[in-house]
Amino acid sequence: MNIVPVVFEDHGLAGMRPLAWSTPVFEIRCGMFNTRERVDRVSPGGGGILLGRSFLSGLNRASGWVWGAEAFRKAKPDDRFLFLNGLLAPDFLLINDLFRLAEGGDPFVWRDQAGLVAALVDGRQATQLAADWTAWEEGCTASGLWHDPLRALPIWQADLPDCPPLAEDKLADLPGRQKGAPRFVWSIVTATARALAGDLDHALNHPPFRREPFGIFPLDEKGDWVWEGETRLRNLAEAMATDGVDPALADNRGRVYCGSNVSLAPDTALNTESGPIILDNGVTVMPHCYLEGPLYIGSGSLVKPGTRIHGETSLGIVNRVAGEIGESTFGDFANKQHEGFI
Repeated sequence: MNIVPVVFEDHGLAGMRPLAWSTPVFEIRCGMFNTRERVDRVSPGGGGILLGRSFLSGLNRASGWVWGAEAFRKAKPDDRFLFLNGLLAPDFLLINDLFRLAEGGDPFVWRDQAGLVAALVDGRQATQLAADWTAWEEGCTASGLWHDPLRALPIWQADLPDCPPLAEDKLADLPGRQKGAPRFVWSIVTATARALAGDLDHALNHPPFRREPFGIFPLDEKGDWVWEGETRLRNLAEAMATDGVDPALADNRGRVYCGSNVSLAPDTALNTESGPIILDNGVTVMPHCYLEGPLYIGSGSLVKPGTRIHGETSLGIVNRVAGEIGESTFGDFANKQHEGFI
């Protein structure tokens, strides 16, 4: 039996605006990864199917995932489809347990108060569900709802009459069951500390990962972009010994983790009392900076002199930041090279 993950958007994306105006909810990062990346890392075969707003489909070039309901026509008789809400709680343990349940082969559906969270269905049910989702998305597109801030989105019911609800005893075993699918943009910040803890554990105990950022078109020939390289995290003490990373003022060097080619100014202050600090490949931290965990800084980012970054913050790839930042999530290629507070 082959399990194909299907990550979808639904009416809950309205709660993720303004981030979701131009980005699928499954591409919004919380911690080190977004939902698509976490599912990709857990899925035995990697990749899967994305059900997202049609006007964003042209930006899905680098992920390697298939976009749209047409993919179900190529399903094999023994395929099973694990539908996962793009707003799924940012928790590797939860995603792992959903795949574990799916491996049992018994169909199930899990809903929270807002809608569908996850479902395991066969090819016939998956085709039916995808057709229903497509009709819902096309209706929203025709009505101009994706670009209208004053009109509510219709609820996608995700009707699965032949699929039994997830049993209470199995639901009780899911570590992230109470979180379900976060439905509002501010929930990203409150989930960051837990997400980073799980992301770090996964990154340290699994093969290295590569970035496949949404909206980036791959070159015909292999480029030399910093985010394309494999990330292998080591703690600061090891990085200092092997890569010559400059010593820094750190309360616990064992809770600071670096990818390759990280540059830390000697007087950087690192505070890991509340959580780890993770610096991905090619991060440069210039003099007189203060970094506080839990914190993730994405590949190729530049932290300019005198920057203060407080915990529960995630920065994307190739960010340029300065000033004071706290309890914030940045997208990729974000530019805040000035003083002021976010």
